[in-house]
Amino acid sequence: MKFRTKRTTALILSLLLLLLLPSTVLAAAPETSSLVDKANSQIAKTIEQAVVAATHAASEQALEQIIDQLLARTERIVDRTIKQAAKDGINLGAEYIDVEIGGQTVQIDPFYVW
Repeated sequence: MKFRTKRTTALILSLLLLLLLPSTVLAAAPETSSLVDKANSQIAKTIEQAVVAATHAASEQALEQIIDQLLARTERIVDRTIKQAAKDGINLGAEYIDVEIGGQTVQIDPFYVW
């Protein structure tokens, strides 16, 4: 039952992320909007995977490794997307959100357009 609750929480957070963030890119060019939507979707999927993996973490050290991997993956997505958007003359920024992973709060950075 505990696993189901954590998985449900992860799904709800991912859905909220996907539903709320696309509205922040309406003023951008369609290509940039698509780029940001794709990046935010990848970030949401990565968060969901980390939340599920954290439910199976055998130790605090394993949980820290999951969190570190999550942060590294999202940072790569962010960096790549900012560089791609800059080529189109669009400035992207990140607005950090709190995500709970294995009982720890982690700040993840989905996008908005400046």
